[in-house]
Amino acid sequence: MELNSKAHFKSKFDEERMRLLEYKRSGLEKVRVVSVGGCLECIDIMGKVLTIDDALKEMPLPVKECTFKLHGKIPGWCRCRYVVYFDDPKLDIPDSYYEDLKKKRVSELRQ
Repeated sequence: MELNSKAHFKSKFDEERMRLLEYKRSGLEKVRVVSVGGCLECIDIMGKVLTIDDALKEMPLPVKECTFKLHGKIPGWCRCRYVVYFDDPKLDIPDSYYEDLKKKRVSELRQ
């Protein structure tokens, strides 16, 4: 199988859309965008909270402008995903965590 970013984008788009639909079917209302790193565009959206309806309407994932390169060679391999957001400080990772992580990742990428 040939690795290419267009095929990956379509597959990732379908995966994230199905994830959102399953969350909605389960009665959940909000999601947060998380990223394990990637590129500046992905880091910029990391931590964003959306209603599931807004996420389905806007479909910000995968990030269209993603520049992360698979194996350092093939661009466009967005590593972002949606996770459930409960709007409860006992269950959700605090916003400050994502802000600190963003600063760290940006610093690492600019070195």
